[in-house]
Amino acid sequence: RWADAVAPLEAFLATKPTGEADVKARGELAICYARNGQLDKAKTAFAALREKNPRHELIAPIMEQLAEAAYAAKDTAWAGELFSESGVEAYATESGGAKSPGRTLVRSSFAR
Repeated sequence: RWADAVAPLEAFLATKPTGEADVKARGELAICYARNGQLDKAKTAFAALREKNPRHELIAPIMEQLAEAAYAAKDTAWAGELFSESGVEAYATESGGAKSPGRTLVRSSFAR
């Protein structure tokens, strides 16, 4: 179902929304890409979102979900970076990546 949400979100973003709607749509798109295993697209989408809205209150919850998706996709380096920056405790592995965060994350409004 993550894959099913990509096209509508991309179409919505093509209308050039502003404000909260833009942040939410871009965050959801990055999460959908990540949950669908398209981590390169997720990284690009999140980087653009974060550059445009570095202090928005939804950045941390988006990072938490991206970290979980990256961990599930075995991208432990990105997962560790995101867990660390979002303030969620993650345990470092010998390779410097992330290990299971050790607790269930509180889901943001983006959870499906």
